Amino acid sequence: VQAASSDQSQLSIYAAQRSGDDALTLVVINKSGAGQTASLSIANLAGAQTAQVYRYSAANLAAIAHLPDQSLSGNGFTADYPADSITVLVVSAGAGNVTPTPTLTPTNTPVPTDTPVPTETPTPTGTPMPIVEHIFVPPVANLQPVQYPLKVVQVFDPKLNLSVFKRTINFKICLYRGDVGANGSPLRQPYEKALQYMADAIYEMTNGMHMIGEVTVYYNCDAMKTEVLWVDKAWPNATINGYGNDVNAHVIMADIFTFKEPYNALAAGNERGTGYTLAHEWGHFFYGPGDQYANKSVDDKGNPLVPCNTAIPYQGACFSDLPVNSSVMNRQWNATSGDYNWLNFSIAANETKKNHNWRVYQADNWTTLTRTADNDPQAIYTTGGFNRRNYYPELGLVKPQGTALPRIDLPSNDADLANGVARSQLKITWQNGGLNIDTPQYKPHLDPRQVCLSCPVRLDWLNQFVYPDPAIFNVQLVRQWPIANMNVVARLTSPAGATTNVPLTDVDGTGNYQAALPYNSGGEYQVSFVFTNPNNAAVETNAGLAYTA
Repeated sequence: VQAASSDQSQLSIYAAQRSGDDALTLVVINKSGAGQTASLSIANLAGAQTAQVYRYSAANLAAIAHLPDQSLSGNGFTADYPADSITVLVVSAGAGNVTPTPTLTPTNTPVPTDTPVPTETPTPTGTPMPIVEHIFVPPVANLQPVQYPLKVVQVFDPKLNLSVFKRTINFKICLYRGDVGANGSPLRQPYEKALQYMADAIYEMTNGMHMIGEVTVYYNCDAMKTEVLWVDKAWPNATINGYGNDVNAHVIMADIFTFKEPYNALAAGNERGTGYTLAHEWGHFFYGPGDQYANKSVDDKGNPLVPCNTAIPYQGACFSDLPVNSSVMNRQWNATSGDYNWLNFSIAANETKKNHNWRVYQADNWTTLTRTADNDPQAIYTTGGFNRRNYYPELGLVKPQGTALPRIDLPSNDADLANGVARSQLKITWQNGGLNIDTPQYKPHLDPRQVCLSCPVRLDWLNQFVYPDPAIFNVQLVRQWPIANMNVVARLTSPAGATTNVPLTDVDGTGNYQAALPYNSGGEYQVSFVFTNPNNAAVETNAGLAYTA
């Protein structure tokens, strides 16, 4: 695929053709400070009538807008592009196998007359260079500087294709037992295998858009505020929409699943089922869907233990529910034999409209996942007691179309699974969670989410931000709780040695300090965060612990 603009410096266009469904993905960037009108023609495109449109602009810096579809007239269209905006268009593949070639022609391009134009701005080339951050804290903390590496990447490099939209998910586990501390201990292997299978499942569930990244397992741990609590015996469960909404919400996993016939989650050969079950529960916790199975439990006389009751509007799985086939929120166990259809979210075509998920959202999984929470039935949030659902806009780029089942992304054999893309970002780290007495009194915490201010999606990748846009950093100093009312300054040293001081602001008094740090060129930077308490005004507070980033 080739793309060209008659004025790439003002209105740029990039294009790629997805390998999975041959859809044409176009990214149009208006780099100017004024709106642009442009005609776009697409050669060798047959059959397509409309294009999906997503836009990030000054109209809403907190979210991506999913705009109405753009109609195609012949092989192109004319559209307006707001100032300093990024527009993503997805054109479904039409008939034929020819390669489409988009051409963008701006019309009436305004030229700014008073904006200074730098003449010697360095441009990064080749392999992005690492950036090392150092966090410095007051001497009372008795801490050495903490290294925090970052990588610089260019946005919309054609070679990246859709990788710029992919999300890597990092989380922590609090494991009850303390006998897994030795490096290389065979006792760790069942947990690590289960996490590998969980990574496979998340990749499959999201059509390849989400991958599991850094997983920290705290052993000898007691009720830490981690996303996953792993106990000795329990029926696996999770809080719907708990991720990022409630620090007391968790996914609960166990060594022994307390089913009617107990399931040994760590037994050799059971790790796949354990990992897929963790992915099912993560589906509730991170994405929000409810269960899509029927609860067929009965008492000794054969009576349903959980009969369906229409007086309970959001009742969980009950006896006369109609299961959804195939869905990971129904029976992920069916995927252990290699049928990966059971690791996918449901679509409208296989929704039975009689299950817990439907009672809550009145929609199938993929319809729900690709709309904002504002388009959910609002009663579930105002009177239903549910946490507000998180929205991941990049999933809209891979939503199954029509009655087509979600595609299968995982390889069919275990050898390829072990070396596959789904596990490529997975890194498992073990730490002793019972040594709180030996940890420093003050602990600096740098939120790993760098938010690109002009990207079409929020980048929640650990250690990555997009050059050359400013990156927003969230910094905390924590003892038992975050410490508010401190003076915090970020000292940024550029590759050329120039130093810039940027004050961080705690706008809501929760001890979460924030600032946008400017980066004017690629290269290696040093950033020091200095915490001081000159007026003795600093206080510990739990004001922000009910909602986390």
